[in-house]
Amino acid sequence: VHQNATVFIPNSFTPYNHDGLNDRFGPKGLYIKNYNMQIYNRWGEKVYNTNSGKPWDGTFEGQPVQHGIYIYYISVQDYNGNTTRFKGNVTIFE
Repeated sequence: VHQNATVFIPNSFTPYNHDGLNDRFGPKGLYIKNYNMQIYNRWGEKVYNTNSGKPWDGTFEGQPVQHGIYIYYISVQDYNGNTTRFKGNVTIFE
């Protein structure tokens, strides 16, 4: 018997202070089999895309992105095969 995914999506992260806390962005929770995620900047440019459930480290083409607000679209798949979609924004702080 599998349970549906329980998902928490942070609203901010701090990838550049390298303290090991909140260095990457992605959904967290229980019973998540995989997730797809796209991140866009304020001009609508896609700065990150993953189909393999890899969290975003705050870079675009190998360079750190500017601090500020980014838009995300996330599809989470649980072990029952159910997919739940989320959209919102995340803020990058220093």
